Amino acid sequence: MKKWIFRIIWSSLAVSFLLFSALVIHIYMVMGPSNMKYHNSKPLQLSRIDFEGPKNDSLFHLAESEVRKTAGVQHAFLNKSHGTLAYGYAPGEVDPKAVFAKIEQLPIRPKMYVVDKEQLANGCPVLDKSSFSYRLGALIQSFF
Repeated sequence: MKKWIFRIIWSSLAVSFLLFSALVIHIYMVMGPSNMKYHNSKPLQLSRIDFEGPKNDSLFHLAESEVRKTAGVQHAFLNKSHGTLAYGYAPGEVDPKAVFAKIEQLPIRPKMYVVDKEQLANGCPVLDKSSFSYRLGALIQSFF
């Protein structure tokens, strides 16, 4: 009877180890440095402009179209309810201050969003650093 119990325990441990190894290998292959050339072939920098003035749809769309027309800006997303305009561009190709200067004189009072030092130290605001998946990924990436 003891023999069967030891076999079951060892088999369970072996299967668990193999599954965990497969998980680690999968995460490394997906997030590893050799795969980054495909994910970040053209990195995208995001900037945001907040509007503090009256919420006027025609002025919002005018600001969005001016930003979209800027050479090098790839995407622009307008959130009318929050009064923000986020746009994406390739770093080094576009100066966010030049983009802001194009719409600075609009009566909706645009304001360039600047990240404060506390937010900058925390990294990506989307990631929940207390989540299990973040901690597991951080642990596995620390090995490589």
